Amino acid sequence: MHALRAADSNRVLELIAGTLERAGPGFPDATLTASLRDLFQAEFAGAASVDFRGTDSRRWADSPQLAQHDDDFHSYAVNHPMARAHARSGDTTPLRLSDLPGARPPPADPAECPEC
Repeated sequence: MHALRAADSNRVLELIAGTLERAGPGFPDATLTASLRDLFQAEFAGAASVDFRGTDSRRWADSPQLAQHDDDFHSYAVNHPMARAHARSGDTTPLRLSDLPGARPPPADPAECPEC
């Protein structure tokens, strides 16, 4: 899934437009991430802001449920293989974790990940 097809891009834009029309004060929320998860047939979808220059990363919503890492979401976020791939390349093309060779998300317990 290295690049979205035109039809996929249109579906994403329609999803975002529809979601924005219904957006409340908690946007983006689990409604958006659930819709993205369904659209891309993914096991998980999340919405977050990852701060690579500071420590102000924050999670907005995850689907199907909130991921762990509440104690140190910033560390989890900046060390996640998808975030590292985007930071290295500067490319914002949507990816699946399976697009990254040998990539695995950091473990739920930070003690199990000395390189994180």
